[in-house]
Amino acid sequence: SVENAEGSESAPKLRYGDQLRLACNDSLLVDPAMPDMLTAPLFLASSFKSEQWGSRIGYKQVVYMTADAGKRNKEAVWTVKKVDLDSDDWGAERYLGLGDPVEAGDTVVLVHQLTGQALHCDQRNVDSTEFGPECEVTAFTATSAAKRSMLENEFNGTCQPETTALAELPPNVWRFQLGSTRAAAHDNRTLPPRMCPQDVVNKLVLLSEGDNENGPLSVVALQKFIGFPFKQGDPKGCNMERADLFWTLKQFYGGQILPDPQINCLINFLDPDLDMNVELVVLFEVLRKGVATGALQKPPTGVGAERTREALWPSADSRGKISGWDTEQKYMPPGL
Repeated sequence: SVENAEGSESAPKLRYGDQLRLACNDSLLVDPAMPDMLTAPLFLASSFKSEQWGSRIGYKQVVYMTADAGKRNKEAVWTVKKVDLDSDDWGAERYLGLGDPVEAGDTVVLVHQLTGQALHCDQRNVDSTEFGPECEVTAFTATSAAKRSMLENEFNGTCQPETTALAELPPNVWRFQLGSTRAAAHDNRTLPPRMCPQDVVNKLVLLSEGDNENGPLSVVALQKFIGFPFKQGDPKGCNMERADLFWTLKQFYGGQILPDPQINCLINFLDPDLDMNVELVVLFEVLRKGVATGALQKPPTGVGAERTREALWPSADSRGKISGWDTEQKYMPPGL
């Protein structure tokens, strides 16, 4: 499937010049060990070629699937460009067609946003995989010796009359293929829902509500397991590193109740800026309220986080520290 990359203009149709991400088929995300939802989606990505990092057969830029497709990871972002090998003026049409919708069956070139290399597949490079012999897919712009007019300087407003560029060869040309009939385009597969932070949080909220307030899977039990609220002057403060929180949740809930992909999905939601720390106050606030009351929103960062801490912890000493007693009164139920 095709998804608009974060930062590009959101539109119901894919248009030439848009940044996109290419996700694998949902059928490949079914995990028998996690029947309640699909695993994390995999996106087509690539990275710079080096002496130690190259494709196995043609030694070109490697193309692979990755689940790390956050807003800071540009390795999974591609740009679709128009190409018509049967036309002599396709170079000019490429710039004139920016913003036009991409129709099914159009010949396009997919350019990697980070490295500028086009998606490449050469029938001469055959690799042996678990599914049998397959043509190796890499990122490499194969060009001819002839140049085409690209009209780039005309759009930039420079004085040069025209700009010529090398034309891509057929190994760089692709098509977005859809169902040939309405029945073929209809997806009637019975698959689990896609994994999202809202579903993971709702799952944990139901586990906590299904147990009593002091049960082994309640929020109070998780607070005691982590040791939150921390004591006065604890150097860790009220944050926890991503790796520590991952293993803590894995040990608390168990791998069968909360598999690793769901833990990573929750941590990525709580740490959208990837600063490698998660605010425990936000974690417990989310686990207590869930999404039923509309409390699950994007975690606050920067100035918003300071305002949240001020609202949740109104009592602080002269040094601006929050005492464990104040935090305990806020988060621990009476009588505990």
